[in-house]
Amino acid sequence: MEALRLIKTVRHALAEARATGDILHQAWQSVLLTEAVGARLADHDGEELATLGQQLSEAGAHTASCLRQPPGPGLDGPGGPLCGGLAGGLGEWSGPGLVERLTELGDLEPVLVELAGLLAETGENLVVLACGAETESLYWTCIDGLDAIPVTLCGFGRWAGCAKAWTGEVVGG
Repeated sequence: MEALRLIKTVRHALAEARATGDILHQAWQSVLLTEAVGARLADHDGEELATLGQQLSEAGAHTASCLRQPPGPGLDGPGGPLCGGLAGGLGEWSGPGLVERLTELGDLEPVLVELAGLLAETGENLVVLACGAETESLYWTCIDGLDAIPVTLCGFGRWAGCAKAWTGEVVGG
């Protein structure tokens, strides 16, 4: 599946998520997708684009690890706030899910613009969860994820300059 379609799928799922566990799961999917797109870019022939890809991949992986921290006692059991709509709680987080379906990047500009938008929305959702967190564990999971997202978004600022040098055009403006 093309990256842009996957990004839009995760973006839609994040917008539709209502339960805490579902929101965290979609946030996790969004940063895993960032990691996967970055890894594809890292394989690029151009040094600047490959470097950017490596940075995005590492930042996405770091953010995913922040969101994947084990929940505190009582959070993942039946009725716990992390269960949400996920059958069996966090057991559904056992694999990358949608990210495994990434087959191609497609046109870089719209992919990276949409991915940056997805990450911004992910950050907004984590703020909402942190503000309403009923447990310290959930609060810190959201805050740790929020702390890691700006590092990932910085890569998109570097991408505009990198793409300009690569294509000789101004991207996004």
